[in-house]
Parts: sequence; structure tokens; C-alpha cells
Amino acid sequence: MAPSVLVAGYLSLDRIDCPAGRFVDVPGGGALYAALGALAAGAAVHLAAKAGADFPDAALHGLHNCGIRLDGVERVRGPSRRAALIEPAGSGRSRQQAASGWWERTRALAPPILDVDVDGCVLTPMPPELALAYARIYRAKAALLVADTSEAYAGAATDAVLMLAAQVDVFAPSRAEVALLVPDGNDEARHHGIAMHAPALVEKRGPEGFWLTTRDVLRRPIPSVATSVTDATGAGDASVGAIAAGLARGLDVEAAVRRAAEIAALAVGGVGPMGLGLDLAVVAED
Repeated sequence: MAPSVLVAGYLSLDRIDCPAGRFVDVPGGGALYAALGALAAGAAVHLAAKAGADFPDAALHGLHNCGIRLDGVERVRGPSRRAALIEPAGSGRSRQQAASGWWERTRALAPPILDVDVDGCVLTPMPPELALAYARIYRAKAALLVADTSEAYAGAATDAVLMLAAQVDVFAPSRAEVALLVPDGNDEARHHGIAMHAPALVEKRGPEGFWLTTRDVLRRPIPSVATSVTDATGAGDASVGAIAAGLARGLDVEAAVRRAAEIAALAVGGVGPMGLGLDLAVVAED
């Protein structure tokens, strides 16, 4: 039987500027990409998120048709979070946090805590106090835990994010987030600093792939296997979901990350979540 994985986090509507063109109102968000990544890596997936009133029914139907369980998805009043994603170099960086409305919607759309029996749990970027509450529940269930964060939380709530890293099996921040969490020293010192908290650190490095650090192994590079990039949006989130699915299948962390690199390569092959099999009508702007 496929292992079961819960993915908790946010859904969004994205404006994507990428080598393939400019696209608006593309369904996305860390939870959506992580759920598709876990599914592609062989897990049975539950999704916990809140969908704004303008989040397309077609996207939710598409997730359901892919096989993702939506028992933890709630419709709420008000708009979705919106992100502007600009990828001249496949970085996936976002400008959304400059808008005050982003934080109001972050509070309103905080994912509900879904209490289900699963083999693994993915905590996509969310307020650290909410992620810690999730971690306590699923640690008690003996589920494998994988957590991500964002630059906003890594920079403004460093202690809480490091506390979260200590509560999970794999902590998977980006290169920029690692630098915010441990601002002093070189890459090796930063990895060592976070490894004092997290059992395993997987640093997402975009086109370079990943760096894996555990308490026994320092900075093992795991390269990207992508051969071309249509749109890098969501590839890092998808890889986090894939890592959780791999661990839940019994892979060791290095094997799980290598499988995640394959899923990330799928993700960058289409616009938005289309590379991961979500069938959407996405039209480029002129």
C-alpha cells in the first residue's frame, strides 16, 4: 500500500513571469505543490488548507481527480493570497510579502489542523507557532515530519523556526533562508549551526539541486537532474512533499532527496503545477 502523507499549508493565486511567458491567476501555493510532489513520489495525500472565495473550483476538482484527498480543505470568505513570482534565473523568488494584504490573508487563511492518522506530515511555510502545533500533534502520532519555511519567518522569527527544525525529521529551507537563520560564517558554518537543531537539513539550492547535512554527514551535494526549465515555480515545494513521501516509503534521507530531485525536474517542465500533472487552462498574457 502507498504510504499516507498529510500536507498542510497555503493555497494562492500566482502571477508568474518565467521563460515561458507571463501568466496570471495560476493556482499555486506551497501546499498545492507539496501535495502534488508527494503524490508524484508515490504517497496517498491528504491536503489541509483554506481556499479563498476566488480560488478556482477547477483547480480543486483537478487535485481531487489526481487522487489528492481534500477532506481538510475549507472554503472561506474573502480573496486568496496572491503572489508575484519572477524567475529570470529560475529562482522562484516572490514579491508578495511587500503587500500588507498578504499578511491579513495569511491570518485568515491559516490551514486548519487536520487530525488524521498518516505516515508522514509536510509543514509548508506557515507561521512557526502554527507549524509547532502541527508538529506536536503528528510527533505524538509517530508520523515522519518534514518542514519548510519562508524568508519572512526565517528573518523575523528565527528562534521559533530553529525550534521547529528541532521537532522534525527533515528541515528543508532554501539557501536564502539558511543565511537568514545563521547569518554569520560561511556555508559550512551555517549548515553546522542548523544541524545542531535539525536531525537532517536539506538546503534547496535551485538549479544547483540540494545540499544534505546530517549530524554524521556535512554538506553532501545532490545535484539537480532537470535538463530544461519551463517554469521553476513550486519546484522546491514539490521536492519537500516528495522527500516526505520517500521517507514514509522507508527510504533513507539521501535516497529520498535524490527521488525529490527527479520530482523537481518534473515540476519545472510545465507552467505552474502543470508539470506535476494538474490539468489547468493557463494562457500567457500578450
